[in-house]
Amino acid sequence: MKRERTCSSIFLLSNCTQAFGLTQVQRRLINSTTPQLEWASCGDLELEEYEKTFLNISECAKLPVPLDYQDKCGEKIDLALIRIRATAQPSKGSVLLNPGGPGLSGIQFVTTAGKLYQEVLGGEYDLVSWDPRGTGRTIPFKCQKSKNTKSRRGINNPLPHDILPQQDLWGEVKGGTWDDFGNFAGDCETSMRKYGPHMGTVTAARDMLSIVDSLQEGGKLKYWGVSYGAILGQYFAALFPDQFDRMLLDSVPRLDDYLDGINKEAL
Repeated sequence: MKRERTCSSIFLLSNCTQAFGLTQVQRRLINSTTPQLEWASCGDLELEEYEKTFLNISECAKLPVPLDYQDKCGEKIDLALIRIRATAQPSKGSVLLNPGGPGLSGIQFVTTAGKLYQEVLGGEYDLVSWDPRGTGRTIPFKCQKSKNTKSRRGINNPLPHDILPQQDLWGEVKGGTWDDFGNFAGDCETSMRKYGPHMGTVTAARDMLSIVDSLQEGGKLKYWGVSYGAILGQYFAALFPDQFDRMLLDSVPRLDDYLDGINKEAL
C-alpha cells in the first residue's frame, strides 16, 4: 500500500513537473524510495583467471532500478555493481568508474585493473563501477538465432580471405553477407524487443544518477570515464548539471564524431 501511494505521488509530481518545473521536489521524493546498497562478497563470479586479480578485495551489490524511467512504478531490473574500498580511511567518498566501450563490463574491469586505478586516486576513495544495461550481469544483450539466419558466410561462417581476389568481394558481400547481417539484426530486434528500447547512453546516465542516490553521499557524482565513458560523463553533465561534483574524462573521443555515428576519429 505504501509503495502504491508513493508511486501515485511520483506520477502526480511528474505531471506537475511538466507544468511547473518542480524538479527538486520530485527528485527528493524519488530519492526517498531509492534503496541503500547492501555490499557483500562477490562470491564465485564467472571470470577468466586473469580477470580475478582483485576479486578478493572487491565487494558486489545489486541495485533495483526502473526498466523504464518514464514508468517508475513498473518493472524493475537489477544493476550489477562492484566496489573496492579505500585503503586510506576514512574514505573521501566514492568515485564511479566507467571503462568505456560502449559494452565493457565495469565488474570485469574492476576485478582486472581496479586497484591500479584506485592507487592513482591515492587510495583515498572507494572505487565503484557497474555493468551497464546490455553488458555483463545487467540484462546482457543476446541475439537468439532464428531459422531465417542460415549464414553461408559473413557473421557465422566468414569467407576465407584468400578464396577470391579483393576486387570480386563486392558480389559476395552484396549477395550473401548483406543478407546475413540483416537477418542477424532482425534476430537481435526480436530477441531484445522488450529491453532494447531501454538501453543506451541517456538511460545509462540516468542509471548513474540512481547509483549516486543509493550511495547516500550527498547526491553529487564523482566520476572517472574512459573513452566512451568520457562521452557518458558529458551526457550526465548535460542532463544533470547540478548533480556532479568532479569528473575526470580520460581518452576523450570527439563527441560530434560519436553523435554522427561514424567514429572515424577513433579508428
